[in-house]
Amino acid sequence: MIGGDRYNPMPMRTHAKWFVGVMAATILLTNLLSCAGSHDYYRSLSSEREARELYDIVATETDPVVRVVAIRRLSAFILRDGGPHALTTYLTTFVDQHPDDPYGGYMLYLAAQTYLEHDAGPLAVYTLDRVVTCYGDVEVEGLSIRQAALHQLVRLSPSTERRVAYYRLLIDEYDDSEDVGLLYYRLGESLEELGEWSAANDAYRAFLRYPDTVVPDQPTAHRTIRDRIAFYEAPNRNWTVPTLDELYRRIA
Repeated sequence: MIGGDRYNPMPMRTHAKWFVGVMAATILLTNLLSCAGSHDYYRSLSSEREARELYDIVATETDPVVRVVAIRRLSAFILRDGGPHALTTYLTTFVDQHPDDPYGGYMLYLAAQTYLEHDAGPLAVYTLDRVVTCYGDVEVEGLSIRQAALHQLVRLSPSTERRVAYYRLLIDEYDDSEDVGLLYYRLGESLEELGEWSAANDAYRAFLRYPDTVVPDQPTAHRTIRDRIAFYEAPNRNWTVPTLDELYRRIA
């Protein structure tokens, strides 16, 4: 199944450490591509007949379904024979060379999992963002690749602004398979981090529409949010006083 909306790419303002990490990883990837980008190079990694046949299928097959099945099987050989850098470079190079392949997002997702398994977190986040920014959804063995990528991004992204965008995508696109109440609660927390108090309260109001939602480690979350909203909406809220003497008089 292919579908899903696209949204604007990553904003210019982002977390400094993340930016440095992404740039360093990108330089590494560029260097790898310069020496390991060809079909012949990867084919030479393995002497096994099955691996060589899979390389040839990928190189000649035009059916994206057949091709992605071959790439999934081939990934195990590349990882074993060439290591994680060879695998991620192979996958990302294939995507760059086949920008219209409907399974490009899945291949980037596989690359991101390899980055995560080998402590390349910043590049994993960057690659997962490409999955949801540049590709519609595909299902592989019942797994929504876009949805899975969004779940990882809300945990891993150091950018609060991006996490807000990811939570909203999960709510808008996967409300039939998500705990939407919990997503609204997390969205409210993230909006608070940005100082967007009105939007945060809107998210918390939406959270209250899901009384069965359980917030981990927050057993009184519904009561706390109800009290917060009541306070926010209280009439005649006025915490300003004309003089210091007046403030003293009120609190004395």
